[in-house]
Amino acid sequence: MTGWGNSDTHAGPSNLKYGFDNQIWGVLGYSGFDGKVGDKKMKFSQGVYRFTPDGKQLEYLASTSNNTWGLGFSEENDVFISTANNTHSAFLGIPKRYFTKDFGGNKTQPVKKIDGHYDMHVVFPNLRQVDVFGGFTAAAGHNLYTARSFPKSYWNKVAFVCEPTGRVVHQAIMQQNGAGFIEKDGWNFLASADEWAGPVHAEVGPDGAVWIADWYDFIIQHNPTPRGFENGAGNAYINPLRDREKGRIYRIVYKDAKPYKPIQLSRNDIPGLLSALKSDNMFWRTTAQRLLVESKSQTALPELYKIVNNTTVDDIGLNGPAVHALWTLHGLGALNGSNQEALKEAIKALSHPVAAVRKAALDVLPKNASMGNTIRQSNTLQDKDLRVRLAAVLAISDLPANEEAGEMIYQASQNNENLKDEWISRALFTAASTHQIGYAKAYTKNKLEASAFSAQVARGLEKGAETEIKSVDSKAKGNGLPTIEIELKVIEQKMQFDKKTFTVKVGQKVILKFSNPDFMQHNWVLIKPGSAEKVGEASDALARDPKGPEKNYVPEIPEVLKATKLLNPEETVTLEFTAPQNPGSYPYLCTFPGHWRIMNGIMKVTR
Repeated sequence: MTGWGNSDTHAGPSNLKYGFDNQIWGVLGYSGFDGKVGDKKMKFSQGVYRFTPDGKQLEYLASTSNNTWGLGFSEENDVFISTANNTHSAFLGIPKRYFTKDFGGNKTQPVKKIDGHYDMHVVFPNLRQVDVFGGFTAAAGHNLYTARSFPKSYWNKVAFVCEPTGRVVHQAIMQQNGAGFIEKDGWNFLASADEWAGPVHAEVGPDGAVWIADWYDFIIQHNPTPRGFENGAGNAYINPLRDREKGRIYRIVYKDAKPYKPIQLSRNDIPGLLSALKSDNMFWRTTAQRLLVESKSQTALPELYKIVNNTTVDDIGLNGPAVHALWTLHGLGALNGSNQEALKEAIKALSHPVAAVRKAALDVLPKNASMGNTIRQSNTLQDKDLRVRLAAVLAISDLPANEEAGEMIYQASQNNENLKDEWISRALFTAASTHQIGYAKAYTKNKLEASAFSAQVARGLEKGAETEIKSVDSKAKGNGLPTIEIELKVIEQKMQFDKKTFTVKVGQKVILKFSNPDFMQHNWVLIKPGSAEKVGEASDALARDPKGPEKNYVPEIPEVLKATKLLNPEETVTLEFTAPQNPGSYPYLCTFPGHWRIMNGIMKVTR
């Protein structure tokens, strides 16, 4: 498989992991992918992807807002991510393939920033950062504690997020919130006062301990390049203090952990693999699953059925072995429709007492004509766990278009709990677009009792999913002058606009087309003369506001005149406005935390 960008070595592919779905998952920075997989030409930038172990199929699952260096799975197959530049914890709620249509302008994105705090908790103040000062500017890794050697408070709850610029391994506490998650500050797992320390990865090992990779280098920063320095191989700036020899590995062991006895697995030892599939450490369950799938042995099926049927619940309400057993059946091809006994056991799992098992069953069952009836009979669209409901809606989205499925989605869209949930409401839009005829018929039949959401979807079905990234000032009249169009871009890897100044007339209508080809998020904010310091400090303060990203890091103060949204990499936005009535020099800047000091310019207004 070729096509992985290597123009910048800190922005390439990383964090390859064997997923529950028997595919290889990974994340990617802005070096991107531009290549061919099989007969398919593909090109994408930073985000999350997966590919089949034979390398013949590759799927781009979701784009992310910045360079991405962290990927982790919970024991329930929830997917978490960390990126550079103030997103140390994010949740992958719905893969990109479900976002082909967007009725009603739904704003949900496949990956959502969920971190609940800004500050790192450092033990020594000498930090070398270029932005997000004091916060997570280089978050790497997002692996949960998925064994049972540590205290129960860690189990499937605490994620280890490394921050090499702060010399910490942060404990991010994952808390379910409807069909998604929020993050709570769990302080530090490890913190160092050594200015060379730079932890970049922390993960549970086969022994249940946490293993940490420490970059251990005085120079952590890759780029942007400081004044007076040049870039070398891999686009890293050349610095004689860089060290290529002193990397370290630590193993953090809980003092009261149960003794660890190493085991040896082989794809030829089916009984040994089935035993390991029942381990309380997800490392061994995942390894056993992979080897069972690689063995292609059908002799494992009867024991796999037993594991799926085991309704035992552990101390935190989970049954990891049953989840892995379902995905092992899937990997062995037993759920492709040819094995009725396997299908029967997977359908039975839809009533398992553990939500993660019900969710896995929805994921692995074949999306054929009978699946809709299976979902109806299992009542999973009304499951008490909203993640299971989300899985049911997405499963219906994958079914061949039919009227019954459209009716089911319509009924689900009458439930206020579903509509209030960001992820389920988004999935309902997608499912309605797949089963348009059935949904439209159900809406027409029940129009008087239909929810506002249903009406919105119905209008979207009639008009088609027409969305436009545009913000318009309805009062813009242009003062009799011809409209002026300004194209403005971010200079890649420079944290600068490509125009330091442009000129407009008093009261003139301005159409600004702003593009972001850079690897991090940026916006464009026009402010009153002499207010740069005040606006900049207010934008920095928004970095600590959990709703700062929703506000696009634009302060709600009179000094701000116009602003675009926060653009992700490769996005473009058009902003229309009327130039101020008073001539003068009006600053514009990017208010992403820390950027405003060097990323700015002047709009000159003349008579």
